[in-house]
Amino acid sequence: MKPSIILCCLLLTSCTFSKESQIIHKKIPFDVNTQAKLRMYGSYNMDLIRNYTDTDCTQWENTKRNSANRRFINGLPRKARNISIGIPPTNLSKNTEKDTGMVIRDTYREITIPAGKPIVLDGASSIISNNRRIECRIATSFTPKAGKYYETRYVITPTSCDIEVYNILDKKQDDINLTSKISTEYCKKPKTSF
Repeated sequence: MKPSIILCCLLLTSCTFSKESQIIHKKIPFDVNTQAKLRMYGSYNMDLIRNYTDTDCTQWENTKRNSANRRFINGLPRKARNISIGIPPTNLSKNTEKDTGMVIRDTYREITIPAGKPIVLDGASSIISNNRRIECRIATSFTPKAGKYYETRYVITPTSCDIEVYNILDKKQDDINLTSKISTEYCKKPKTSF
């Protein structure tokens, strides 16, 4: 009896979480002369990247913001929501919206950021899988331009991690905006990092 109850629960759970991510549209003021928009990717609405606006690498390195900063990915199923403020779709955002994964499921959150001022993107993760622990932390900085759209994602491999930043272009292919990777300045790893 117990195995059949457990099997039913698993089937119901998989049906619930195999749906595509929900998109929540928010209307917020946007000044094309003083702001830019940034789409940040994470897992299950957890930010793998934290942003520090109006801050460059030197300022970031000398603050308490750089204390041990861990984000755990535990793979437990939860609702996946994408928060949109009107950034044009890209291949990555469309694939994220269609993601129906169970263990790790991508989501995104869009925000406005000040233009013409540096922003630090601080990415960290801690994953335990197959008796192996993978911890990585990295920070990078760039200066967004007014009226532009960007997207950033945290990439982790078995040996390293990176933060990729893309400029979302006006040029489209099949109604999807193309992107161009931009160069960023990597910040020194704080002493409190792992």
